[in-house]
Amino acid sequence: KMSGTFGFDKLNSWIKKNLQEFEQRRQQVLKNMASLAQKVAVENAPHDTGTLRRSIQIEYGKGWAVVGTNIEYAPAHEFGATIKPFKAKYLAIPVSKKVRKKVEKFGSVRAYLDAAKMDGYSVFVKDGVIYIQKGKGKPKPQFKLRKQVTIKPKRFFEKAKTEVAKEFPGHVIKTIIRGK
Repeated sequence: KMSGTFGFDKLNSWIKKNLQEFEQRRQQVLKNMASLAQKVAVENAPHDTGTLRRSIQIEYGKGWAVVGTNIEYAPAHEFGATIKPFKAKYLAIPVSKKVRKKVEKFGSVRAYLDAAKMDGYSVFVKDGVIYIQKGKGKPKPQFKLRKQVTIKPKRFFEKAKTEVAKEFPGHVIKTIIRGK
């Protein structure tokens, strides 16, 4: 046993108490910054149908948070891509949301056009566009035919990261140091 020593019991208990509080504050910073990142990513994500925006979620754990999506086409919108037909000669791009919804209903462009034929429409191609026409009625454009489509990068997650980087120092000071 040592003589003339003093213990660190009070210091150790103070450190333990403050470490627990620090961990709670750190987790709060992670949650707040992840919420900000999610908000910015959602605001900047493309939104033709809204599926991509709705898919942007947050996952939390002890000491970590992640913002992301499981939508398979998200990287093409984040980083850009060139889409080419896999089996066909051309891509068939719907000319309107109404046509796109019909394709979704039938499951494919071919199934939609087959259903149109069964309803008495004729299907023909003119100047790189697929039309349907009933009898002597006015032809209705349905799809633009393209060899490829280039998607420009939207960088919605990159914008979220940049915004979080700007807000992070002030938020850390406010939440962790000042406890607000």
